[in-house]
Amino acid sequence: METRSAKETADWLARWPEIEIVSRDRCGIYAQGIRQGAPKARQFADRFHLLQNLRVGWHIIPTESRLCVGCGHQGPADRRRG
Repeated sequence: METRSAKETADWLARWPEIEIVSRDRCGIYAQGIRQGAPKARQFADRFHLLQNLRVGWHIIPTESRLCVGCGHQGPADRRRG
């Protein structure tokens, strides 16, 4: 595909009505295009992008937690306890 748009994704998928399963990254644009172009297809996030998101999150969460220490706001651990 030439662009990263929901319309182009939907148009491409509509040409292949036999598609039942779609593996994608976590981009909402692709999710929307898949819902429009192949509404009966099951969507799955591929392993590469799940691991990539986990790796990024692994570095972000400690940083966000440090920002909350001593600032009077609830950190992630406090929110879990209620």
